[in-house]
Amino acid sequence: MSSLPPRSSLAPSPSPSLPPYAPPTTVRHLSPTRILKTGPSVHPSEAALLQHIGDTTSVPVPRIHSCVRNPATGYWEIQMSRVDVHPEGGLEKGGKETEVHPLEAVYANLGPPARDALARQLAGYVWQMRRCRADWIGSFDGGKARDRKFLSLVAGEEGEGERRRGLYGSEEEFLRDVADAVRRRGAYRSAWSLMVGRMLMDLPQQRRWLRICGEIEALLSSVSGGEGGRGYSGGCAYREDKGKGKFVLTHADLTPEHILVRYDWDEDTVEIVGIVGWGQAGFYPEWYEYVKMNLWDPDSAFMEDRIPDRVLEPWLPELSAFLHAKDIVW
Repeated sequence: MSSLPPRSSLAPSPSPSLPPYAPPTTVRHLSPTRILKTGPSVHPSEAALLQHIGDTTSVPVPRIHSCVRNPATGYWEIQMSRVDVHPEGGLEKGGKETEVHPLEAVYANLGPPARDALARQLAGYVWQMRRCRADWIGSFDGGKARDRKFLSLVAGEEGEGERRRGLYGSEEEFLRDVADAVRRRGAYRSAWSLMVGRMLMDLPQQRRWLRICGEIEALLSSVSGGEGGRGYSGGCAYREDKGKGKFVLTHADLTPEHILVRYDWDEDTVEIVGIVGWGQAGFYPEWYEYVKMNLWDPDSAFMEDRIPDRVLEPWLPELSAFLHAKDIVW
């Protein structure tokens, strides 16, 4: 993984203050081309990550201008450029006006060719992100994972002599904390919450057994000239564990509300011009982006088209366990 940007590159600059009781994240427009993001959940790791992505990939992310803690509120404040503004100052493309919207606002209006183009663009950006890897599950700067959905119940303040909850060296440690969140959230430690916690803890072992099934299927097929091993088709024909102990850069909230597109209503063409909402991003297991994308509104056209399956390789056992966990934790 590339080294972090120098702190001097995120120099402080004057910014307005917020009241001490603010929502988890507040976004204010400072000018037509610049916004300020602040609040108790904002962290400088997001600024470092966005600067790294902007410097090393073509993923359209906000450009960072400054990152400084406001002494009046104690919150970090990140000033960044707006990604929905055309570089030349307007929303003009090809001599005609086009509009920029969150994907959730226009997806239902897209025709099949535009939806296909969108999936290809998003898959290309995700591929670039996942080339960045680390040896830990946590934030970009080596701090604790900032997932607010599953880990907020367990990744509290660390005490003397305790392990650093929220920063993990293995998938098993990460799943143990998610399972703990499920058990703690389940009503009176119900049998179902305990069962879902066990499902989460067993995921690495399930993957090993499914990989063995796939190897057996391939062996039987080769021995029988392609006729054997049919009983192991489907779910048992599982993938190799590509991660090999490494964890990939993950947005962790890559849903239509965080994907900004420039949509031409007349030509039915779409272009991703911005990916925002990086507050939960960091390094996670390879399957985590797919799981989190599938937690979006199941009745939306985006999900009916199975866009996550067209952008990422499906990880169905992991998704199944986390869908059950979602019903308990949220």
